[in-house]
Amino acid sequence: MYEQVLENIIVRNWNQKIVYKKRNILPNSDLDSNISFCFIGPRRSGKSYYLYELKEYLISKGHKKEEFIHINFEDVSLIGFSPENFEEILATYSKLSNNKPIFLLDEIQNVDYWYKYIRNLIDNQYRVFITGSNSELLSSEIATYLGARANPVCVYPLSFREYLDFLNIEYKSKAKQLENKSKINSVFNEFLEFGGFPEIVGLTDYRKKEILLNYFELMLGDVSKRWNINKEDNLKLLIQKIRENIGNEFSVKSLKRALVFLGNPIGEKQIYAYLDYLERAFMIKSISPYNKSIRKKLFKKSYIIDNGYISLFDVLEDKGLKLENLVYTEMIKIGYEVFYYKDKGECDFILRKDQALIPVQVSYEINSNNYDREINGLITSMELLNTSKGVIITNNISEKKIVSGKEIKLVSFVDWALNDYNFN
Repeated sequence: MYEQVLENIIVRNWNQKIVYKKRNILPNSDLDSNISFCFIGPRRSGKSYYLYELKEYLISKGHKKEEFIHINFEDVSLIGFSPENFEEILATYSKLSNNKPIFLLDEIQNVDYWYKYIRNLIDNQYRVFITGSNSELLSSEIATYLGARANPVCVYPLSFREYLDFLNIEYKSKAKQLENKSKINSVFNEFLEFGGFPEIVGLTDYRKKEILLNYFELMLGDVSKRWNINKEDNLKLLIQKIRENIGNEFSVKSLKRALVFLGNPIGEKQIYAYLDYLERAFMIKSISPYNKSIRKKLFKKSYIIDNGYISLFDVLEDKGLKLENLVYTEMIKIGYEVFYYKDKGECDFILRKDQALIPVQVSYEINSNNYDREINGLITSMELLNTSKGVIITNNISEKKIVSGKEIKLVSFVDWALNDYNFN
């Protein structure tokens, strides 16, 4: 039934040239392996375009373009495609090529029981790369359906370095960083305000907000449809309260009190559910305290997945809040497990990667009003972790201090990001 449509799609994708910017989301060693991958993440973060990048890389390593079956299941010519039609894919391909194909399947969740087909392909030693996200099945759920057959990889919006790459601003040497310093600092202010969704790069501020608002409404629609939420206002208010409290510890009880005060009665179980939905839709991410106490784990801090969404809420401007959110999102993009510390003192982040623990404070500006608080919180967390080094990420200061026999590195966000996110 779909043989001719599938043939047209497969051949078109063999010959189609797509313009894109490289992201290097997977290391070459993973692409050189025979592992299958499932790309998840926020809407419009670049999952679909990354399929073109990895295909080009594999071709550069000796694969033929005719080895790829690249299908986007949002193609209008595939409307009505059903599980019974899956068998037509290989049947059609076998008429076009004698190669063993590599599958690139975009928005695969649009077809019922897609996961049975993908499992079968991988079990039969085909290599498969898939992406997906919509209201029926959020991308965070896709990896669950495949068990251990395909490695999940989260594709986030652009990092600061990638944002500069998209703007063709060179930064990979000290000389270029100095030469382009004013441009880089200007881009930092833009990135702090509007985040890193690929589609907004290079646009006017007005157009950026239009696009971000559209993404936000799509996300709300996904969540509302997926879980039959009738009162979207409660969901919006909850996101706004999280946005207002970025960097602050909260409990579900405190969120309930705030929403009730605003005239929106809501139960704690419903708030727990909404927080879970928003995480699964990649709108927010929450972190727990670095503390073994069960009581302490009732409290959390939440961050917005991209700074662009923060700009949609009309609240008091706070660059410190935005910088902390930005640092958090950069850290998860490079693979850190993130906690926070709050007990005798307070430290914004405790990072863990490869068993190493790093305490990090974030302060847009270090001055006489906040110096003692930031330093003391860092020193307390360093004592907890039994480490002699701590970091404070700022807007524009880069220097080292020795306090109470411990080394504290103050580093500007730009210096930190451009120099391989180095904490040493």
